[in-house]
Amino acid sequence: MSHAPYNFVRLSKAIYRPRWAKQISHDLPFSDGLSGVLHLTLKNDTPLLVAKERTKGAEQQPAEAHFFRLPDGPNETPGTYAIPGSSVRGMVRNVLEIAAFAKMQLVDDKRYGLRDLAPTASIDYRDKLTGRNNGAFAPKARAGWLTFNSMSGDWQIHEVDFARIDHDQFAFINKEFAQDFQGLRATDDQERPAAPQIYEMAKTRAINGLRSFEVECLDRGHRHSKGKRLWYRKAYAWCHAPADVETTSRAGTLVFTGQPSTKKHMEFVFFQPDPEAMPRAITRDVWSTFIDIHEKGEKESTTWKHWRDQYLAGTTKRIPIFFLADSARPVKSLGLAMMFKMPHAMTVHQTVAQTNTEHLPGDGNGLDLVEAMFGRVGATPETTLKGRVSFGLLRRKSGSNPGQGINKILAAPKPSYFPHYVRQVDFVVGSDATLHKKTNGEGKEVQAQYRSYMDDGPRYKAEIRGWKRYPVRRFDPLNFQPDLPPNGNNGQLTKLHPLPAGQSFEGEIRFHNLKPVELGALLWALTFGQQGDEVQPYRHSLGMGRPFGFGVIGLEIELAKTTIAANDGAVHVSELQQYVVDFRTAMGVWSTTQATIEPDLGSGWDDSPQLKCLLAMADPRNATPTANLQYMRLQVPGVNQFADAKKRGDVLPEYARLPPKREINAGNMKR
Repeated sequence: MSHAPYNFVRLSKAIYRPRWAKQISHDLPFSDGLSGVLHLTLKNDTPLLVAKERTKGAEQQPAEAHFFRLPDGPNETPGTYAIPGSSVRGMVRNVLEIAAFAKMQLVDDKRYGLRDLAPTASIDYRDKLTGRNNGAFAPKARAGWLTFNSMSGDWQIHEVDFARIDHDQFAFINKEFAQDFQGLRATDDQERPAAPQIYEMAKTRAINGLRSFEVECLDRGHRHSKGKRLWYRKAYAWCHAPADVETTSRAGTLVFTGQPSTKKHMEFVFFQPDPEAMPRAITRDVWSTFIDIHEKGEKESTTWKHWRDQYLAGTTKRIPIFFLADSARPVKSLGLAMMFKMPHAMTVHQTVAQTNTEHLPGDGNGLDLVEAMFGRVGATPETTLKGRVSFGLLRRKSGSNPGQGINKILAAPKPSYFPHYVRQVDFVVGSDATLHKKTNGEGKEVQAQYRSYMDDGPRYKAEIRGWKRYPVRRFDPLNFQPDLPPNGNNGQLTKLHPLPAGQSFEGEIRFHNLKPVELGALLWALTFGQQGDEVQPYRHSLGMGRPFGFGVIGLEIELAKTTIAANDGAVHVSELQQYVVDFRTAMGVWSTTQATIEPDLGSGWDDSPQLKCLLAMADPRNATPTANLQYMRLQVPGVNQFADAKKRGDVLPEYARLPPKREINAGNMKR
């Protein structure tokens, strides 16, 4: 079963826009406007860490993260523990964005790369890079040397023929290199070296230049493991081709890709380009996408860094590259291996727009309720709006100080993992959630395909999964055990210094000229609509370490210190709950008009999947052991639960166990 410490609230096609949005002014008050101060108390049920910054540790030593403190100690040294108002503001804003069906616009727009050999992603990846020739798998990727055209200021590719060479041929080229290379071939329980290490070794042994090879005259099918046949031309060290194979002599250069292991036994030989052939142009968009994936992506490519640094240092004038292109000259995509990381067809913003284009930033999309209250930055001063809600600093009033700290691995979730981050619809819901089994055109039962950022076809396009949230949990000492350093490297750890449970912070929220519905929305977002004397299970999640269960906090409004003044006269604080009712009523009335746009709202606002998921993740009683709020493991010794989950077709189920939106028949194939 796929699992994670986070989950998602569905993004809705419907967007709530208050009818009074165009009348908002800081100078002309609403006749029913309200201004005042809410006095807030924050208490934490689990360790809490709102860090000022994370200080980098010495080499091979953990980084450190300490709680934010005011410089009010002696000689402006750190003194009172405090929570910046911006931290609480962001937390409350996200709750209100979901509850008030606001636009999803505070999201980075990125294009991710895809390299996925799982059967459940074959249409999106493998079929784009491989075809069939006489029953054998044949690569669609071409090869060439990447160079920079100083005249045009663009990169270009000089296409070449290429062959593949077996590792056992290295002994006939250079025995010392073959021995060095054999030592690099890691087993599954070892960390694998990258291609740059091999190139440095080849340079040391002086085999990185042009040399002669014996090469098969034609491409043909070669038998590999599990009975598979691969279509390529094979190269041999000079004078070491089998007697029964017809070969010719060609000059070429050894090219290494990927990570050497006991399962990988072939590299490449690139031959010289045709001096009469025009180089293939790389458009600025294609090049920008390549850089986004290999240099600015979730993790910089070590192979690209090696070649880039070599090129900038002037030690090489060309870089080996693989690419996709048809008979026309422009290159469609490129990478550093024959099965290279391809750019997804859709960016994050495009997947958001597939739900509703008006989710994205734009001055012509109208204000949603959150923008109306918290403000927005427009393209011009006229479309920029100052917020009418201000969150002040929360100072600690009571509680014990941090202990010795705890070492944890702060693993950032990867939005490129589309089984979680792209909305899946074609799966079975049960104790697990897995893709359907289907019958293909040959009568064979096959797994349905994942939807990914690659889906931009005429039948359907990918949609973003929704608003990411970390479900709150009860305190569990097992979640607060220190992590072991990966590969013995303490530098990959961060020592967290949270405040223990039981702290109490106090602060204020000031608001100006809010409509009653808006004040009700703010109160609902602070307390999840819970009333004073009723059982209050719902909690917020704040600060660092939320994947481990840190930062489970509750907010209370202290009525005795809260003041509200109405533009048309005095208001009693005891009427606060009525404003929450006003907000609920407004959302309920609006939801009845949106059922044709968003079927999720057909049962009303209170029963919408969005609200059910939001409240389910805010209730620590739902964080049972079966919820499995742990990261899947990715370790060097052959443990890759992410890949295993893909092979099984696992889907991250909605936290509230709601039925998926059905869009396609279970008997149909993906495309």
